[in-house]
Amino acid sequence: MPATQKEDEMPADDTTDRLLTFISQEFLDSGSQHALDEDTPLLEWGILSSMNMVRLLSYIRDELGYAVAADRINADNFGNVKRIAAMIS
Repeated sequence: MPATQKEDEMPADDTTDRLLTFISQEFLDSGSQHALDEDTPLLEWGILSSMNMVRLLSYIRDELGYAVAADRINADNFGNVKRIAAMIS
């Protein structure tokens, strides 16, 4: 039997799409040669600088309604959009 989704949770696909849109618009310049997808290595590509991480955490809290605990902020959980979405969905 499939798990039911809580009323206040967003589908994982919606979370992924929203994260991809935010990161693309906020952190990649319009001339970027990189196409961002859910598997893009955010840290390796330098997309998540310290300042960008603060902005991303604020977005996740304010727009997606999830406060990331300090012990969850690590390279594993923030390695790519797929991992971030899995953590907060």
